[in-house]
Amino acid sequence: MDLQAAELDLVRSPISGKVHFAGYVVDRPVITISTGSILMSMEPVESFRFKGDQIIRGQLIGIVARGGHCDQKCVHVGVRRINTRYYLDPIPYLLQLPRLLAARP
Repeated sequence: MDLQAAELDLVRSPISGKVHFAGYVVDRPVITISTGSILMSMEPVESFRFKGDQIIRGQLIGIVARGGHCDQKCVHVGVRRINTRYYLDPIPYLLQLPRLLAARP
């Protein structure tokens, strides 16, 4: 999902978790936050956070940078389950909508 943004806009985390990755992938800066069950990646976001840093929802994590298909116009957000290549709809995570959990016997 692409969210409208301009270069140097501040980027705040939409979720709480730990920084899983902060660095460059090919030509763009990326930050990935882990909640324990999902990974949320945002690009191009130049971050001053480091792997393992605790992040609280709403906390400043970086600025909109250059690179990727969003170059200076947007921030691309992706959400996937940990240890899979299964991508999820990011909207519930961005809006903090309630999610149903499977019942466990």
